Amino acid sequence: MKNKLLILNYFFSTVIIICNVFIFIPITFNIFKDSFGPMGYGLLTLILLLSIHLFLVPNFIFLFSKRKSKKTFFIYNLLGLIYYLFIFIKFHDSIFYKH
Repeated sequence: MKNKLLILNYFFSTVIIICNVFIFIPITFNIFKDSFGPMGYGLLTLILLLSIHLFLVPNFIFLFSKRKSKKTFFIYNLLGLIYYLFIFIKFHDSIFYKH
């Protein structure tokens, strides 16, 4: 059971880091580049993106710690992945919108 949990933790951590690097961090940079968008709506989006970026903290703690068998990392990673999928599905059109 611990081995399966460890493999799932590595998989979830990798998916969350890849999603952050290739999808959500470029969106954050675009919001800063565009001066927070029309009428400052980018500030509202930054709050959502900040919560997304905070899921990187447990991932890096998991990847660089010596005790990798904790179930709390699995719970954080699973919640983070569910949250990422929800945001990605809900805001798919606005994420891939080209100006």
